[in-house]
Amino acid sequence: IANTGSTARDHLANERTFLAWSRTGLGFVGLGIALETFGYQRSSQQQQPQQQPQQQPLSAIAAHVTSSNDRLASATLIGMGGMFLAFGTVRYFNVLRLLTQGKFQPNTKGIGMMVASSAIITGT
Repeated sequence: IANTGSTARDHLANERTFLAWSRTGLGFVGLGIALETFGYQRSSQQQQPQQQPQQQPLSAIAAHVTSSNDRLASATLIGMGGMFLAFGTVRYFNVLRLLTQGKFQPNTKGIGMMVASSAIITGT
């Protein structure tokens, strides 16, 4: 590739953008794994024998619901992280191809994906 005009700068910017998508995806995956680990540790502490002879039925139900919610949240974060990693990789190669052709396409899909995932995480 000939380095005329801003060619090198454009390709380096594309690489930085790919790395940003990768960091975001790995951050989501790491947060999901941490949440799952924390939920597992919390549930194992709750299952240890208590000094009371009878366990309250409502606390057992609450522990199960909390565990299910932790798993769902963890799976959601890991899935979103995987989506970000996949999207960043596909976007990198698409932009690379377009840059070699002298074209460029704005990142409308990525912005929409970030807005949708943020809305899902915040629960709105």
